[in-house]
Order: sequence, then C-alpha cells, then structure tokens
Amino acid sequence: MNVRKKGLFCVVEGMDGAGKTTALQVLSDWIQGAVPVVEEARSAVDRLRSRTVVFLREPTSLETGLEIRKRLSSDEPTEFREWIRLFRADREVNLQTFVRPSLSRGEIVVQDRYLYSTAAYQGAFADIGPKGVLAEFADFPRPDLLIFLDIDEKTAFARMQARSGDREVFERPDRWRRIRDAYREVLPASAVIIDAALPVQVVAGQVAATLAKAGDD
Repeated sequence: MNVRKKGLFCVVEGMDGAGKTTALQVLSDWIQGAVPVVEEARSAVDRLRSRTVVFLREPTSLETGLEIRKRLSSDEPTEFREWIRLFRADREVNLQTFVRPSLSRGEIVVQDRYLYSTAAYQGAFADIGPKGVLAEFADFPRPDLLIFLDIDEKTAFARMQARSGDREVFERPDRWRRIRDAYREVLPASAVIIDAALPVQVVAGQVAATLAKAGDD
C-alpha cells in the first residue's frame, strides 16, 4: 500500500543581492525539465521530481502583495504598524490560498521570503526590534525547513548594481547592514546556511540537496 507523504513547508531567506529568486528559478527549471540539470544536482532533482514542488513568494502577486511591492519601490515612508498590517493581510491570504492546500496534498512548498524577512527588514528600523516584529507573527506557522542564503556586502552590491530596474528602499549600504544584523538576531539555530557567493547553479544544487533530504525524512 502506498503511504502518502506529508507536505513540507520550506522557506528560503536572504539579503538583497543574495540571488534567491535566480537560484529558485534555476531549481524550478531543473525540476520541470526546462533546462539541463548539472551532474552534481541530478540525484537530488530526480528525487524532487517524484513529488509535486510548488514555488511561492512573499510579497505575493495578489492585490495584498502588490500594495506592499508598490510601497517598497517608493521613498514615501510607511509607518511601522501599517507594514505589519500589510504583511499580515498578504501572509494570511497566501497561507489560506496556496500554502495550506498544497501541504494538505502532500506537496513540497518552496517559498521565497516569509516571517524572517519581515522581522529583519521592518524590525531593523522599528523600536521593538527584529525579535519584537517576529513576535507580532507568533500565530503564524513556522516552516519545516528554513534555508538562508548568506552573502557578503561587496558581492551583494555588485550584483544589485549590475541588474536593471528600480532599486527598492532597503537597497542602500547602511540599511543593508542593519538588515543583515537583524537577520542574525532572528534566524533559528536550525536554519541551513548556504554560501550565496558561489555560482548560482552550485547554490541551486545545494538548495535541491537540502530539500530532497528533508523531503525524504
């Protein structure tokens, strides 16, 4: 008799310039067979292909998330409590619409940003600090697996300067450093740290291996 595997909720976090979105796109392309898999990641990707893997992100592309993205691209200040309200609204609809249904079907959910991003990015500039912001979301489920893509400042800003498009409000050296320190305050000891300065296919391969191992457990 086939035993249905339980779902896995994985969150991938990292500073701006760490290449989270790019690495996760590479992994998604590998799983879907859109591009060839590098040999070092083949075994892990093959194991992931035996499951349904759903890729999500926060802020979402829903109306609640688009409002957050609009404000992130603006120099207009947003009051701390308003940030909390916006993130709670977007997070609740994301969990209800995407995360929980996927997990109930035994799927693997890989999400770009979650609670810890809010704690780091908003908490770095709030009176209550990163841990205080994290406590604002104590009623939200913690991920089964947390991966943090670590990056040094020089590499991060070289990458951000090389890409086109508008810069977000937090993509400035002084703010970037405060957010990095805030992340260090809130990341649990169980977080898996991956060196994001490595080539993107190596990073994607390490994410795949970590996911495959957790999915097998």
